[in-house]
Amino acid sequence: MRKLLLVLCIPFFFSCVNDDNPDQVAKGSFSVTAGADYFGKYDEAYIILHDLDGTPLDYQQIHDGETIEFQVDKSKRYHLTEYKTDDSSGKHNSFLNTHLNQELTENLILSTNSSGVVEYAPNPSGEFEVNVKNSEPIYSLISAKGYASTYNESAQSVNNTMKYFSGVDRYLVVAANKAGHNRYQFIDSPELDKTYSLNYETMSDFEHVLKLSTSDYASLAYMITSVNPESAKNSPEFIIKPDFWDFNSTDFYEIGFISDIDNYITFIGGKKNSNSKTQFSYRKLGTAPSEIHVLDIDEILVPKSKITDFEVETVVADVTYTSSFTSPLSYLNGTDFQFLLWTVISGNTTKFALELPEELKAANKLITNLDELRLTSVSISKSLYEKKSVGDQLYEVAEVSQTFEY
Repeated sequence: MRKLLLVLCIPFFFSCVNDDNPDQVAKGSFSVTAGADYFGKYDEAYIILHDLDGTPLDYQQIHDGETIEFQVDKSKRYHLTEYKTDDSSGKHNSFLNTHLNQELTENLILSTNSSGVVEYAPNPSGEFEVNVKNSEPIYSLISAKGYASTYNESAQSVNNTMKYFSGVDRYLVVAANKAGHNRYQFIDSPELDKTYSLNYETMSDFEHVLKLSTSDYASLAYMITSVNPESAKNSPEFIIKPDFWDFNSTDFYEIGFISDIDNYITFIGGKKNSNSKTQFSYRKLGTAPSEIHVLDIDEILVPKSKITDFEVETVVADVTYTSSFTSPLSYLNGTDFQFLLWTVISGNTTKFALELPEELKAANKLITNLDELRLTSVSISKSLYEKKSVGDQLYEVAEVSQTFEY
């Protein structure tokens, strides 16, 4: 089964605040606090402060639940890098994330909850099963509270085992045939250890269907999840469409939404036939989209591709540039591997140069020679404002991006 939904997850976000009285901003301290489980399995983690030339000014090691401080001139901007390593079981991984041109007028809290959808299903108290039958092979899945049932390959009779959660009275069964036509049915107040039998032909069609022509896309994958609007974290509810169903749609990709549900996380990604060398993604939190808009830039020219001397020649208005680098020493050999990924979020900045403290470089052969790091991709992203419905003056934000591989 194909896995096309590669989501680039940046582990922390910086809050940039413009000061109304810049003349009154003086030198002071800037603190970074790590959440209790932010770094998790990583053995070591550091925060590195750079000037705008990329030269490291200071760095400190940081642990979960700890706060560190830097002395900064709050009238200036800085680059800030998070660097973490994992040497568990003899496997070496290094990840660096740099945000450029940051105003350090507010302290930074690193938290895994900073990006939103983090809430877990309650503890299960048992199981029940659902059998979905059809005259032709189908896929099916059950979900509730963001938890999905066991998954089976397509068959004419598909059995799904689902966890039963106390206090959760509604579960969603979704099914699709090999042509990509989706249907659904709710199961209310199921009983423990009971098997429910459904017929695909009598399940409900999705009331709102977004159709995308297969002829426009070299590849396409999408995941639709409903969210609980009463949760401050927009916690997941039902999985409307998982990302691992592989359909053989002939004319259209059918992306279904349920009329009784108002809020979704819609994620669509893939490659267009018109530009199959680049990947695009569309992400929206809110109502079901009636159409999608994506970035469609032909190419991003990069005349200077070293992390110590980087420049993008192609200027695209109102986008954020994100560049990713890896080490030529990265490898994967069965269960033996070592890997480096350095992501630079540069905003609308198209030129930068970065260096690291000599002590950190000497301790990790993957970053000893930064000139050897290889550019793997450049992504551009922006926010688009969409009306919630025709004639409605309320707007929602969709995040769109395009990735160019090198």
